[in-house]
Amino acid sequence: MKFGRLIGILIVTFAVGITTLWSQSAGQITKDAQAIAILQRTSAVLARGPVKTPYILTGQVLDPGTDEQIGTFILQVRGSDFKFESVKNGVARDYAVIAGRAFSRTQGKAKSIPDYNAVDLSPDIIPNFSHWTRFAEGATEVMSQGTSTEDGQELVSIRVRPERGSSHKNRHLEQTILINPQTFEIRELRYEGTQGTVSGSEIEVANVYSDYENFGALRVPTTIKRRLAGKIVAVLKVQNVQAGAALDSDFQ
Repeated sequence: MKFGRLIGILIVTFAVGITTLWSQSAGQITKDAQAIAILQRTSAVLARGPVKTPYILTGQVLDPGTDEQIGTFILQVRGSDFKFESVKNGVARDYAVIAGRAFSRTQGKAKSIPDYNAVDLSPDIIPNFSHWTRFAEGATEVMSQGTSTEDGQELVSIRVRPERGSSHKNRHLEQTILINPQTFEIRELRYEGTQGTVSGSEIEVANVYSDYENFGALRVPTTIKRRLAGKIVAVLKVQNVQAGAALDSDFQ
């Protein structure tokens, strides 16, 4: 096939949003050109710099029922590694996944976490650092799921599924993101998270993002509501984002 004809096919495919199939050793994966174009715009809006730079985000923890402050949080991020620390109603907790190792602590007391609960988790509380950002990788499946209306706003729904890098059968990598087609900001991110002590037990996790602001190279939602099985369990207010920050000793 001549080069000019190939370029013409790619342009037509992009223009009409036809789903294309790319061959892989494991079979074929879906690459929806129109969905990829939307994700490219979203990526440009949310991260105008290298997201693998170390970041520290700080802010308030609010009561889901009253929106009154009940604590504070610190989120440390480097690539897909993260550590989330909170002090809520006087109780200090942290949860981290660093270099494939997961741990949590409550008031300094450590708790083991089964691998299937932690493998392929990302710091999805902030959408800038989650798995959907891998949409350009050749092995990542990208699928348009039409539109969805949330709080009167019509949003574009896209499913992103990067290649699994482990044998664990969780679905942390498979994310659905709802995007505002006017601003290209992510309104919501959903996936099935593992829970409990039995492999295969899952619960729907959803993060709802609003009130975006610019913090240097990042455009970040300053209000995040986290839902488990449809119930709001946490509300965060981001107040500060520090790029190139020195992370604590757990990252060493």
